[in-house]
Amino acid sequence: MKNTLTKFLNLDDEMYVLFQHGIQIILFDTIGFLGVIVQSFYFQNIIIGFTYIAVFSQLRVHSGGYHSKTKLGCLISYNLLYFLFCLLINSFIFNKYLNILLTILCSYYIIRHAPVEHIFAPLNPINKYRNKDIVLYSLCFFLILYIIFIGFNINLYKPISISIIYTSLLMGLLKKSKYYRG
Repeated sequence: MKNTLTKFLNLDDEMYVLFQHGIQIILFDTIGFLGVIVQSFYFQNIIIGFTYIAVFSQLRVHSGGYHSKTKLGCLISYNLLYFLFCLLINSFIFNKYLNILLTILCSYYIIRHAPVEHIFAPLNPINKYRNKDIVLYSLCFFLILYIIFIGFNINLYKPISISIIYTSLLMGLLKKSKYYRG
């Protein structure tokens, strides 16, 4: 298979490894997203599921935080976090005023500390600065949507809020672990 791909796409060994890594990322992300989509159908929250995928994935990629030791662990934890969200969606955490307070506090934490670095995924200064900017702009955009949704009592504020809360918790977990690069 490798020989066929390298000949067909005209790849050297280094580019083949990069190509293979990209395919693995796409495959695992697709499986993770499909898990959330299946759960969304089960819990009858399809739009909320897609909102969760968009917000949480964007914040997680650029903010850092706890990383699983394996890709399978990452896949399981991503889907488990969404399952917990579905169980929490109508709980006390979504009392509007408590939710607003938690979202503000967690947003502040993300802005102050993002990106946090895992020792096995260090960032060079340019990427660190770039990720901080992306997190800041993304968070501002999501908070504007959050304010609009909460103001008009549209339930899409919930996946935005829980994504912000999860992201800050995962960042905090990494900062307290032995894998933090500070």
